[in-house]
Amino acid sequence: MKFEDGVIGKLERFLQARFGIGKMYSRAIATCVFSVCLHNVHVMDKMGPVHPAVFAIDIGASGLGVKTPPLRVARKIVEEFNLDYLKTGKFTPQGLREWIAPDITIPNKDGTMKKPHKTFLLLRDEASTLFGEQADYMKDLYEDLSEIWDGFLQGYSTRGFGDEGNTEVYGSLLAAGSPKILAGLDPMFFVQGLGNRVLWVFEDAVFKPFPPDFFFGSAQDSELETLIQETVSHMRELENACESATIWKPDAWLIWANTLRESFTKPGDDAMKEYQSKAILNTLRLAANYAASRFSVTNSGDVAVSEADLAMAIDDMKVFVQMWQKVVTESKRQRAGDFGRIKQRKVDIRAVLSVGVRLGMFTKSQLKEELDTTDNVAVRETINTLLEDGRLACLTEVDDEGKVTKGRVPAEVWKEFRKGHEPAVYEVQEKGKAWLEANLF
Repeated sequence: MKFEDGVIGKLERFLQARFGIGKMYSRAIATCVFSVCLHNVHVMDKMGPVHPAVFAIDIGASGLGVKTPPLRVARKIVEEFNLDYLKTGKFTPQGLREWIAPDITIPNKDGTMKKPHKTFLLLRDEASTLFGEQADYMKDLYEDLSEIWDGFLQGYSTRGFGDEGNTEVYGSLLAAGSPKILAGLDPMFFVQGLGNRVLWVFEDAVFKPFPPDFFFGSAQDSELETLIQETVSHMRELENACESATIWKPDAWLIWANTLRESFTKPGDDAMKEYQSKAILNTLRLAANYAASRFSVTNSGDVAVSEADLAMAIDDMKVFVQMWQKVVTESKRQRAGDFGRIKQRKVDIRAVLSVGVRLGMFTKSQLKEELDTTDNVAVRETINTLLEDGRLACLTEVDDEGKVTKGRVPAEVWKEFRKGHEPAVYEVQEKGKAWLEANLF
């Protein structure tokens, strides 16, 4: 069977035609949804198993109807396939752990017994609470999600399961959010832990006029219902058929040995190398999904990955790497903007220089306001460090009577700074700008 006629291919085409979304967003949604049925499948090598679970996050503009409606279709498919496999809505780190492995001795409010969830899709159609205001609090969640991508929760302990806990899990993640959520993320997020495990989708969104048949004559969406039923039927069939490890046909294995590593280990900066290291594993995951979605399954339950499956996965992964780079660039822009100012909390050299570059000339009070901090000691010590090595300069001067004078501050600017007091005024120097550019990651 050709890929376009398989489960992922059909769902991808439907999403593109129905919602006008890009190819990679539609493919990411279809692959994440489909991956849920492959929880018995893994690629085994000498470093351990690689599961075909997939993490994907779409970054797109708000208000165009291109993020939430497609995810609603994804939710309906997984609900119909197996409601126990779906986790939506907000959750804290502890809440997620309790859902995965609850205390099975305590019943639910309705009297039913709690049960663990070892296979699941985490679906969030608004990722702001994952990566926005609560970013500091949610760092434990980032670590847990990274472990889930790896297939286990390390050091897990619950009242119900004891110290060993429910360590082996199979989970995919599908989420979407606007570029604003990137403002609250530390640069290291994209190169270590969760950020470099994610397939980032960042396509240009174009609003398309609604077609004449946009509204239905009745409440029944027969086209969607047919798609859901067919997709669920195929996923159930494959869930039962795929019972063991993925095998690689000879040509596909040669691509892995001779081409794949070369594709994602090219010279680059450290940030790129970190993402490329996970790109290799993500390529294997995509290839397993693509093969299974076109029913390339042996009688013994193995998913047989062909040369074409792996070649498509490599091509797609190259696009995901490019979009990861776009997300990284956009994150820099968002952190430098007004929304980034709101999100910034940490007082360190990078934060002070970032604010300083954006403001031009600034006072200590302005810096504290921009960083939303009352930590006078941290602000003073950071400024002093930057003054000592020349990355920052104080433009004002102190006269013989100990009064602060405008020094090199333009007269019209000094008037504004002087209102009510006579502050020291600082400016980031070329040395500081060069350091900031080199140390954003």
